[in-house]
Amino acid sequence: NQIELFGNVTYDLDEKYSKKWKTGILYNKGCWSVELSYTHDTNPILEKDGGGSIDSNTFLVKLNLIPFGGNEISN
Repeated sequence: NQIELFGNVTYDLDEKYSKKWKTGILYNKGCWSVELSYTHDTNPILEKDGGGSIDSNTFLVKLNLIPFGGNEISN
């Protein structure tokens, strides 16, 4: 069993704002894993009277099932 905490930040040095950040937890049990994460994304927009931004927030639940045996894809 393995538990991981993770996070990242994307910062625009030219425009001087935090574009995106993400944080979450990952639980890995060997043959399956589950990830819970939260992401905040900021997209700047140009308006007639100045600037603004559109913020979006996403909550993700991701289940990964690892098949038994070996699968291989080759060309």
